[in-house]
Amino acid sequence: MKEIVLNRRRLEMRLDNAALHLLVIGMMQGIFDSYMGTDSAVEWELSADESLELAVSRRIAAIDLRTA
Repeated sequence: MKEIVLNRRRLEMRLDNAALHLLVIGMMQGIFDSYMGTDSAVEWELSADESLELAVSRRIAAIDLRTA
């Protein structure tokens, strides 16, 4: 693991030589959801040399203005 940053809104991680990258992405999202007690969205990128960069952030609830 090259870098990991966690705050109240976001988790960012960089991992070199990422084997099973989809499993890592899912596990990090699950850990974030459990820790924060909320749903999240994930953005990720896998480079040609298999370095994984991912960001997990809190999902903001949509407000339906027709019923509000």
